[in-house]
Amino acid sequence: MFKPLISLVTAVLATFLVEPPTLRAAIVTDGGFETPAIPHGTYVYNPTGSAWNFVGFSGIIHENTDWPAPPAIDGSQIAFLQVLTNPSASEIWQTVTLTGGCYELTYHSAGRSRPGYPGNLGFDFFLDDVRIGSGSTYTAQPFTRHSLFFYVDQAMTAKFRIVATTFAGIDTTAFFDGIEITPCPEPSAIALASLCVCSFASKRVRRLISRKGQPSKSPLCSVDS
Repeated sequence: MFKPLISLVTAVLATFLVEPPTLRAAIVTDGGFETPAIPHGTYVYNPTGSAWNFVGFSGIIHENTDWPAPPAIDGSQIAFLQVLTNPSASEIWQTVTLTGGCYELTYHSAGRSRPGYPGNLGFDFFLDDVRIGSGSTYTAQPFTRHSLFFYVDQAMTAKFRIVATTFAGIDTTAFFDGIEITPCPEPSAIALASLCVCSFASKRVRRLISRKGQPSKSPLCSVDS
């Protein structure tokens, strides 16, 4: 009963070894939130003129000490997700195009440190309505780099979304900078492909994209690191 599974894993590994994925340009536009440029020491809710769309209590900051916000990792501006009552009302998103395969999402996040305004915020990453990962910040957290891997089984254009989920019960804010989605470097692509095949065979995980091109409720495969 294990022969079909072993053959499938072997075939996937052979595909990656013989024809490794072609490295492509970064997929996220303006991952450093430098557009639109705003004056030093200011912040803007729901700015326009960027590849990003800001929903609810979200926006960009240019080294403003009123929050206070940590120094930017990439450039001089950062994004923020702020929650007052309803976490899901705050969101940042942009449209991305993926050609299929293994991808790595890397990002930097930090937590607000102003007394009475904590930074304990949870958030999820989505492609359209399919969650591909999650994270959280704590009060006074400096910018910290994180990464997660996910797998898309065919070409797609979707909304890459960062959505607030849980918070401290009062005015709470997390900061973001240096967001990238890139094809997996080897040997991560091989390892993740094998993991996805095994997961599909053992748990019958539904496909990320159905034959009609609509996302299912669960991703095919995602791994936090």
